[in-house]
Amino acid sequence: MQKGVGISGLSSEKTYVQLKDGFRESLFDGAHNYFDNWRILGEFLGIKRGDTTIARNWKEGMNCYPLNIVLKIGNLINITKKEIEKNIIQIRYKTQIDGGGVLVEDQ
Repeated sequence: MQKGVGISGLSSEKTYVQLKDGFRESLFDGAHNYFDNWRILGEFLGIKRGDTTIARNWKEGMNCYPLNIVLKIGNLINITKKEIEKNIIQIRYKTQIDGGGVLVEDQ
């Protein structure tokens, strides 16, 4: 029996996730369809370059994305937190280290 990881206890501002391919694409496409524009979606989410960051890097799975953004999109397009949890393939957590840098740890 495989156990999943719940996201309820995680800091959504410091937690970054990667989602399964098909789910990831439908999540970001659904958000794009809601606004009909990557730039406007980016403004709503507080992302400077929605056309590059969201449309290319996140939708194509080039890197992890903030959990709080994924939850906000899920809420916007009626995808439950449970459905998001089932489709997480990687969790990374940002923590402060000496010198003010950020260490990203895989979970």
